[in-house]
Amino acid sequence: MKSPWQKLSSKTVYQNPWITVREDKVIRPDGKKGIYGYINATDCVGIVAINTNDEIYLIKQWRYVGKMNTIELPWGGCKQGEKPLDAAKRELLEETGLIAIKWYSLGYFVLYPALSTEKSYLYLAKDLKLLKSQPEATEKLLVIKLPFKKAYQWTIKRKINDSFTTAAILRVKEYLKL
Repeated sequence: MKSPWQKLSSKTVYQNPWITVREDKVIRPDGKKGIYGYINATDCVGIVAINTNDEIYLIKQWRYVGKMNTIELPWGGCKQGEKPLDAAKRELLEETGLIAIKWYSLGYFVLYPALSTEKSYLYLAKDLKLLKSQPEATEKLLVIKLPFKKAYQWTIKRKINDSFTTAAILRVKEYLKL
């Protein structure tokens, strides 16, 4: 389907190292002029790390904007010029202290295409080895290890509410037939 939108101009409204807020002057699908605001964000990666006992590693952390504790996959942003798989390896080590011998790409998600350009790449990590975590200064994390089936139940029962983690657990359940 061809875009029914026409961009006339674009400007940066706000920018920091992680996001750029843009405002475009547009012609809308109804033919009238308008504006459209959105966020250009760096792509991110999420990792479903599963050990030989079919246990998954999750992260519990306080989220500043949501003002709540969340249970999530280990995940984070890609640095400028960094390939998603390299970012996944870095994030897994930073947040959990784990390295993985086997990596599987499970595609990507577009979590909010009406508001953000960000793609969230998903990886399955297997054959895990535990080292020492190296969280960033902005992170205070609690690593949770539990059976994958329990994480799936937490997703169904809404104990896990993070959209990327929820979608990833559902995708991995089907992929691994767990």
